[in-house]
Amino acid sequence: MRHLKWNPQPVADDTAFPGVEIVAEQGREPGGFDMRWFLGLVRRQAKLILATVFIVCSITALVLFQLTPIYSGSALIIVDPRQQSILDPEAQMALAPSDQGRVESEVEILRAPSVFLKVIRELELYNDPEFGPSPGWRDRLMATLGFQAAEPTPDEVLKQTLEALQKATSISRVGITYLIEVTVRSKDPDKAAHIANALAAAYVAEQVNSKTAMVLGIQQALLSRLTEASAALRASEQKLDQFIVDHVDSVADDASRENLSSLRNIIATRTAETSRLSNVLAASQASLDQRDWDSLVEEINSNQLRTLVEQRNEIASALTPGLDEAKAVDLRASLQALDAQLETAAKDAISGVRTTLDQSQKEADDLRQQLRDSVIGSELPNDVLVKLYEIQQEAAVGRQVYQDLLNRSKVIESQKNVQVPDSRIVSEAYPPTQPSFPKKRISLLIAGVMSLGLGLGIAFLRENFVGGFVTEVQAEEVLGVPVVSSLPRLPGGAGPLDVVDRANELVEHPLSAYSEAVRRTRLALELGGRRPGLDADPKTIMVTSTIPGEGKTQTTVSIARSFAIAGRRTLLIDCDLRRPSVHKALGLDLTRGVSDFLGGGDDTVPESILVTDEVTGLSVILGARGARSTTDFLFEQRRFGDLISWARANFDCIILDSSPVLPVVDPRILLRYADAVVVVIRWAATPQREVGAAISDLKRVNARNVKISAVLNATVGGGGYGGSGYYAYGNYHDGAG
Repeated sequence: MRHLKWNPQPVADDTAFPGVEIVAEQGREPGGFDMRWFLGLVRRQAKLILATVFIVCSITALVLFQLTPIYSGSALIIVDPRQQSILDPEAQMALAPSDQGRVESEVEILRAPSVFLKVIRELELYNDPEFGPSPGWRDRLMATLGFQAAEPTPDEVLKQTLEALQKATSISRVGITYLIEVTVRSKDPDKAAHIANALAAAYVAEQVNSKTAMVLGIQQALLSRLTEASAALRASEQKLDQFIVDHVDSVADDASRENLSSLRNIIATRTAETSRLSNVLAASQASLDQRDWDSLVEEINSNQLRTLVEQRNEIASALTPGLDEAKAVDLRASLQALDAQLETAAKDAISGVRTTLDQSQKEADDLRQQLRDSVIGSELPNDVLVKLYEIQQEAAVGRQVYQDLLNRSKVIESQKNVQVPDSRIVSEAYPPTQPSFPKKRISLLIAGVMSLGLGLGIAFLRENFVGGFVTEVQAEEVLGVPVVSSLPRLPGGAGPLDVVDRANELVEHPLSAYSEAVRRTRLALELGGRRPGLDADPKTIMVTSTIPGEGKTQTTVSIARSFAIAGRRTLLIDCDLRRPSVHKALGLDLTRGVSDFLGGGDDTVPESILVTDEVTGLSVILGARGARSTTDFLFEQRRFGDLISWARANFDCIILDSSPVLPVVDPRILLRYADAVVVVIRWAATPQREVGAAISDLKRVNARNVKISAVLNATVGGGGYGGSGYYAYGNYHDGAG
């Protein structure tokens, strides 16, 4: 063994823990968006994205073609905000509102159940298989179990049909116009258009019926009020006439008073005659209605009627039970003929009584008016004049009220049958040629866009949270650190012999793909591992991993042996004091190691723990026997710094096999002694999120801007740049080409 000089030196101050700003590595800034990174993501995950788009679009297309097409028929109704009136055109202009509430009100009226129920009954939609009641899941379940479901009542049938029709109908205002669109959806295009037109027509008809009902209500109220006004008018007129009759004696002129008294007596006689005739007319009409001819003759003194009644009575008395049938038939015919003559004569007589009554009533009214004018024109006491004036005014007001009500009643009567709707159908619904649902082109386009977004999201999750790294480009773009090489997977198990065989791959098969990858790693560390501002090659290289089981120790041994084979004076130090395994890879016995040196006295020198790899001449300082306590304090001692200083003075390259970053704090301390860091990443296995966290942890304590790079380990197939299968050229050395 070569004699090495042990001269402990203090560790430089710049190896202390950092308190300075971290300098980001080359690559994508954390939290930022890089178009190149995004395009790289799309390129790497193109198969996954395309598969997602294909699957989603295929499912969408399958569903679309399985759906039953629905057709929509639409009718347009225009609402005139003016109240339409044929008899009063000027009034409809004055009623035009200034707001839009009228149209919104008509929309809600059109949505009312009454309009739908009218259409349901008119078209008998309760018998339609699409809108009529259908068995629900409970009924189907009961039928499956052998139970008979109860038949729905007529009200339930109507209710279910109403709900189905309302669900299939949409009624809305078109923008801010006066147009209302009525749309009905159905599996049958003809049915959709027919129901839409029926709804529009029912709404217009309902509007006319509503206006007619309103007019009838007004007319009924006017008739009731007119009856009251007529009674009040008669009472006021009678009161005036009675007042005049009672105050005839108050006339100052004697001659006039005598004339007025005589006129009053005549009026009384006429009034009595009118009353008698009125009673005769009422009794006669009642006798005629009852065919009581004897009473009728007593009421109306008519010789013709008396003769006919006597003849009828004679014939009626001749109809005895034992009379010959032929003679009885003749008598009955004569009796019927006499009844007809009696009815005609009675009607003529009653008509004559009515004429006489009307004439008597007119003469009495004329006499009353004459008496009224004469009394009013005579000289009367002041108190009588005042009272007379009051009664006259009361009668005049009653006449005016009665006349106004009568005129209004005639106007309403004329409007009852000439009502027109305020809305009209401007465009009937026609059977559509294309279904309104599903819209296949739009749905497929939306599905394509959404599936593309879903594919990108899944690709992002797969690349950043779920899967491991599969290419160097992917790892570089995601982590922001260079990947110096990809080491192919070596066969073998976890046994001691397999571990040694894999570590000897570089020696036993120097032309294999794995050996080429290791040499590529060494060359990258020599040429690309210099710190900015320094010309010297990195002397101390720390090799670590994110978590255990990534092949870190095997990679470390291979890199160290590659440096040794290249003629570099190389020292490999096993700094994984928790789980030392360098001795297993080299096939050495673990006797003394780093922990013995760090825990020894000042007389302990590094040569005492130094061993040599007989295969490559690599100098090795083994670890300890698996410490069960914390080990970070050992690396913080000055004695470890003296060891590194001694190694720098006596070797060209020092390789530190560190423990994993996430579970152990030791790599963060060892970083102060390193000139370059290599993070071993197991291909397609180590979660990307954890690798990113490990590198971020190293960057936080990277005060001296040490170059951090990565190595993909145990790759299968095209694990290099872009998946090109770079290391397949290793077959060339085996004579394959």
